[in-house]
Amino acid sequence: RRLLPRPPVPVKNESTGFQSLAVAEQPTVSKGFLADLNQCISLFFSTLKLTESEFSKRLEQLRNQVEQMQRLVSWSQRRHSGDTPHAH
Repeated sequence: RRLLPRPPVPVKNESTGFQSLAVAEQPTVSKGFLADLNQCISLFFSTLKLTESEFSKRLEQLRNQVEQMQRLVSWSQRRHSGDTPHAH
């Protein structure tokens, strides 16, 4: 059974009169729990890096498509700039 830390409780310091937060009981964390936590964080970090890489590729593809559309529109504008306006 893994222990979760207890919420901090206010403790009055008799010498200063101020209250401070202190953990009532400090649980011991097992080495196995820390190993599992480290593995979980490593997996999350790896997933984040993969996602970042994939997102970067997709963003580059989108940028290329938008540039291509912009070139096509500019080309169409230049091509039609000499034409007389058509009645619709």
